[in-house]
Amino acid sequence: MVEGVSMVGFVVGKPKRSELRMLEALERTNRWLNENIEDIIRENKGKFVAVTEGRVLASDRDLDKLHKKLEKQKLLHTAGVTIIKASREAFRSVI
Repeated sequence: MVEGVSMVGFVVGKPKRSELRMLEALERTNRWLNENIEDIIRENKGKFVAVTEGRVLASDRDLDKLHKKLEKQKLLHTAGVTIIKASREAFRSVI
């Protein structure tokens, strides 16, 4: 698991299909982050980066501006979207 990435997801009782899809998307995103963190940091150093399932959606040095970009594209609440800070300090244990 990538340190610095907050992934919260648990279901009490029988999960709904939408909840399962969300958790599966988060798992795929986390796996991709682990495999590509060096490239993400190099290409987006110091920026906040929104990623999901094998791609970077948007990035910005200002978190509020990144949120606005994602809202404008209607991606802010998409299943599997994770926002990270692309810096070596945030990912010290995996690189």
